[in-house]
Amino acid sequence: MVFFNPFLICIICIFTISPLISFPKTICLGGHVLPKHHLLNQLKMGLTISYRGTLRNPQDLELMLNDVTDKCMEFDWHFMPIHRSSIMPVRGVMITPPGSEPIWLTFSLNGHMYNPSHFIYSKHPKREMINEERHRWIFTKTQKAGVETHMAIIKFFQYLKATYFEDFELLDDSQYWETGEVYVCLIRFDEFEEIGTKTDALLNFLGDIKKDHYASDDVDPFGPRQVTIWRKGWIELNMN
Repeated sequence: MVFFNPFLICIICIFTISPLISFPKTICLGGHVLPKHHLLNQLKMGLTISYRGTLRNPQDLELMLNDVTDKCMEFDWHFMPIHRSSIMPVRGVMITPPGSEPIWLTFSLNGHMYNPSHFIYSKHPKREMINEERHRWIFTKTQKAGVETHMAIIKFFQYLKATYFEDFELLDDSQYWETGEVYVCLIRFDEFEEIGTKTDALLNFLGDIKKDHYASDDVDPFGPRQVTIWRKGWIELNMN
């Protein structure tokens, strides 16, 4: 006999019917107002960091990016510059630590961090419009990267916050950002791994839900994701 957590079953059911029902446009999580898709992303993605911020001085963006790329080379993290163009309204860099989903350090002209995914993955990027309210939060799943890489990413953001940002917020599912305690981070990673294991078992048990809907993309520094970014982020460099 196989037993499953009723709460987990409810989560899976939400995903199966979510296209058919209406959620509030925003949710409140830990005192932070987030877009509704943040909740769905977290439930599907696993252990995740969510972040947003504003540069202290937008004119220092290039200085920050040079600093970031130097640190990426020091850490042996893959990175790809993002340039403004007619179909890419932000400037910044995409960073891919080993095993992690990409970290987006991308900024609009006013120095606000901006999630460019809707421009990158749209079939018609020229029809997309900038919406800072909706796309100010950026989400990166770090669960597959492991505890050590996750903590290195958090320390990296702590350095950036202190050096370049006027204001910066980060929500860390491992709570390492908030507590600085390694043992708390380890416990949270174990909890998310257990949830992931039970989710996989439940998906196999239900059968009607496609397991690959919940699987994260393989991290490939030269895969389709990066090729798409290269094509859309390096066009018309005259707008830099």
